[in-house]
Amino acid sequence: MKPGDIVRRNEIAWHASPRVHGDLGGIIIDKLEGEDGFFNYKVFFIDCCEWFSDLELEVISESR
Repeated sequence: MKPGDIVRRNEIAWHASPRVHGDLGGIIIDKLEGEDGFFNYKVFFIDCCEWFSDLELEVISESR
């Protein structure tokens, strides 16, 4: 995953914290690597902008 990709929250994230915007696609606008080696992504949805771990997201469409 990288900035520009369109993503949505996966089943793991939905069970942890269901939200209306999670079903819609969002665009990754930033990426940070944590000390644990996992990546976190800032995702812009139509109604908010939040950070998610790479384990919570699935790619709908990749940017070129």
